[in-house]
Amino acid sequence: MPRICPKCGKEQKNSAQFCSACGAKLDSSAAERTEDDVVIFTPQKKDGAGSHPLSFLKKVPKAIWITVVVAAVGIAAVLVFGNIQSTSHSREKTVEELRQAMEAGDFELLNKVAQPVDSGISFTEQTVQPMFLLYNTSSAFRRDVDSLSEDSPSVLHLVPERHFLYTTYSVTIDTCDLTVRTNIASATITAGAQNTVSVAQEAVVPALDGTTYTSDYTNLVRSSAKLSGLLPGVYDLSASYTASFGESFQTTAKVSLMENMETALNFSYSSVYVWNTSDLDVALAVGQSPYGTIGSNMTLQIAPLHPDTVLTAECTTASGEKMTSSVSAADSYFEIRFAVGKIEIYNDYDVNMDVAWSGNPYCAITGKSAYVIDSVPVGTKLTCSLEGYDIFKPYDYTVQYDYDSIYPILDLSDESSSKVALAISDYLTSLGPEAPETPTSLSADLQHILSQTHLMSAALAISNIVINDVYNVEVTEKGVLIRLNGTYDYTLPAGIALPAEPAAPAEPTDGTETSPDTAQDNTGSADTGETTESGTGETPASGDAEQPAQNSEADTQTTFTQKFDAALFYDGKTWAVQG
Repeated sequence: MPRICPKCGKEQKNSAQFCSACGAKLDSSAAERTEDDVVIFTPQKKDGAGSHPLSFLKKVPKAIWITVVVAAVGIAAVLVFGNIQSTSHSREKTVEELRQAMEAGDFELLNKVAQPVDSGISFTEQTVQPMFLLYNTSSAFRRDVDSLSEDSPSVLHLVPERHFLYTTYSVTIDTCDLTVRTNIASATITAGAQNTVSVAQEAVVPALDGTTYTSDYTNLVRSSAKLSGLLPGVYDLSASYTASFGESFQTTAKVSLMENMETALNFSYSSVYVWNTSDLDVALAVGQSPYGTIGSNMTLQIAPLHPDTVLTAECTTASGEKMTSSVSAADSYFEIRFAVGKIEIYNDYDVNMDVAWSGNPYCAITGKSAYVIDSVPVGTKLTCSLEGYDIFKPYDYTVQYDYDSIYPILDLSDESSSKVALAISDYLTSLGPEAPETPTSLSADLQHILSQTHLMSAALAISNIVINDVYNVEVTEKGVLIRLNGTYDYTLPAGIALPAEPAAPAEPTDGTETSPDTAQDNTGSADTGETTESGTGETPASGDAEQPAQNSEADTQTTFTQKFDAALFYDGKTWAVQG
């Protein structure tokens, strides 16, 4: 430190012995003082004038001035830093504000202290709602908020920002990836309201078994989609798929997302194997929507389907007949069996025969001719009737084969049968023991019995006349002549028995001939016939009537059943026996 003259105050060299200004001798001990010594100089009065009030500051060393300045700056820095710390985000204040924002669902407060790591992620009041819900429902996420630190392993991180005199803190939020697996490719996956992706579609593999796979069916494979950049939160996850034929499917789930994760979201559906075994191409409908055409002997796999969806197959034959068949998708298998046939109908009558198809008039077949109906669906009912003659029942035929030939034989109606039976009864009860000049097949057998018993037919009880078949119809100018067969019963009066017929000789078992006497002895009462439980038997006179065994009591009545053929004429009002 320079030496100061004690007399005039001038600065001197350290080695000087005398003051260069006033010549005063300098104190030799001053040279040995340290630089930290403070030399107080009191200016001498000149001409009776006093010294300056602040002249003492000239004696203060520079080191003191530096120390004072540094202290002042430090005090000012402390005051400024304290003011900044009171308004910026300290560690504790940041954690507390994050907790308050999460608890109250306050987006504005959350936005002050936190931001996504990825600046490209939309950070809005809508996108943070799943995170608020996660805080309210997940204790693990609440613990992550409360234990927030710089080295936190969770998706939330406390990040310091260092300044010159202080440090502030903020929170960064990691985003998560959610991989969703489904059992239908091309499905649409949605997480929340703003995140949508499409499941990848697999390559189409050609069918190896001849089955036609639809585009929807090839999507029935397991595939996945990734939703990237999701904020942690609770998300309503949904998967939807709409098939080409209009069937829509949806499945939903909730997922709590706090890290990258993978989940499954599968659809429930039915699949139907369709096989057209018909000889015709068939139009197929799924529900109310047309699906397409499936060729003869072709197969088709249709999915996905709701179990209650109805599949309907329909085709129209060459004759204009519509055929339909339906199954529910829950059946899983649909065989379409639209078979058609060719029917040849021969009209053996002399008048036209009308043919109705499923109740609707179709054609008329002229008498004594044939008609072929082609492309008739199996199961169709054909009804034949004689044109203008309601005395016959309609003849019904249900198509069962790919080809058939039929000859409709018409039966009398119930009303006509009753009138025919009455006409036959009147005719039979009018016969006597004398044979007519020209015996008929209806009366010949009965008149033979009457001649044996010498009775009138009125004495016999004629009953239970049954008409079996009308096997011929001849139309004339005056009416119609029909030929039919059937049976009737007659009962002999009490005490009347038919004469016994000679019994045929029995053949011997040892090869010897049997005499008539021996045969008679062996048969015993065989000539009387065998009685049935109903008391009926054949008459030995004609061989067509059943005759019961003779009873021991003479007053017992005996009933016989007689077969007959008859011809009757109908003039439009009444029936008359022709023979």
